[in-house]
Amino acid sequence: MKKLIIPVFLIAASAAPMAQANQTLCVYDLLGGAGDMVNIAKDYAVAAQNMGAKMSIKAYTDERVATEDLKAGECDSVMATGFRTRQFNPTAAALDSLGVSTIIRNGKVDMPASYETVRKTI
Repeated sequence: MKKLIIPVFLIAASAAPMAQANQTLCVYDLLGGAGDMVNIAKDYAVAAQNMGAKMSIKAYTDERVATEDLKAGECDSVMATGFRTRQFNPTAAALDSLGVSTIIRNGKVDMPASYETVRKTI
């Protein structure tokens, strides 16, 4: 039996039909406002807006500054690598650490099993 995992923000947005206060998402992207991560965050903000939440994106080229702004209350959330976000959630780096989900069988990398490990973790 497959389980359906619904992100908490979807539940919160659907439970409250009135517009939410503006939320700020700080996004680390090496290319700043022109990078892929910022573009992904913009798509996320549009989807959130369709659910009644207002979200603004703040781009950073320095990951340290982005996480420090989260600590200082300048951001409501942060999008960064596991190296910097581990301080907020110890399992954040579980998938972006090299080799953490790699399955080795008979001296060779078993890619289907490795992908299945990642899929189950997500």
